Amino acid sequence: MLRETDYGKALRQFIDKKDNQTLHCFYEGKNDDLYYDVRVIFSTGYKEISTYSCGNRDGVLKALERLAVNSVNNKRLLLFFVDHDFIAPATKHDLLFVTPCYSIENLYISPDVISRVLNKSQLPSKATAKAIRLYKDMLAKFCEAAREWNAWLKAMRLFEHNEDIKKFTVRDSLIKSSLKIQHGTICFHSPIQSPPKQTVQVAPAIADSIEECLDELEEIDECRWGRGKLFHIFIAQFFQILKSDLCKKQGIFKHDNEGTIDPPSFDTVIRKWSIFADTPKELKQFLDMANEKLREISSARNTL
Repeated sequence: MLRETDYGKALRQFIDKKDNQTLHCFYEGKNDDLYYDVRVIFSTGYKEISTYSCGNRDGVLKALERLAVNSVNNKRLLLFFVDHDFIAPATKHDLLFVTPCYSIENLYISPDVISRVLNKSQLPSKATAKAIRLYKDMLAKFCEAAREWNAWLKAMRLFEHNEDIKKFTVRDSLIKSSLKIQHGTICFHSPIQSPPKQTVQVAPAIADSIEECLDELEEIDECRWGRGKLFHIFIAQFFQILKSDLCKKQGIFKHDNEGTIDPPSFDTVIRKWSIFADTPKELKQFLDMANEKLREISSARNTL
């Protein structure tokens, strides 16, 4: 029996709802709603939102092509969100948002956001200041590692059209094995110097492309380096470090009559991220324009 794709499941869920009053948002990943929903609700005023995970960018674009141009579905309230990735999608549409950087997570990594998260946790000001300094130091080192990792990954993508090279799939385990944070220090196993086994045979062939990709990534803002999985790993590791005895010894957290003050869990942070972060200007502009389009759809439907 064929396994139902995420795109197919999302499409079926949408069709089954038959709801013209709800705003329907189509995302790539299952956690993307955590970054978008708060802002969508605030900008559009729709409190009822149905979200659909299409699995990847192609799935969202398929849903857009299938639904937004259909004479029946264009009376429903739809929005679509995808990541820019290394190359922006060719598809253009008033109801489609494309991130200005690699992925949506990259817009939420600034020290200011972390500062707001820690301040909301009611940590002492000195503890917060020390934690932010640690974060900035780790972020600078991690961005260097991420840039090299992404240069290698981008070079591999460029060579995937070669029949002798099997399509390369990025797994969390691969990233975790090459990027680790121990005691506040970045431990990085360079994929350029020691590439994963499945790509060793093509390493010499992509060397020049890697250098070109490194040059292209050199000018990327440190808050916009790319890959959502890297972001999740980094943030999770950072908060694990904050909970460790190392931070207590460094005086980041102190003992008082009520015990040790702990930072929020990663799950708590990620679920409240959009509250603490500023709305990216590109997303705000899109939502403002999309809201006008949604009002037109609602008005046209109500006059029928």
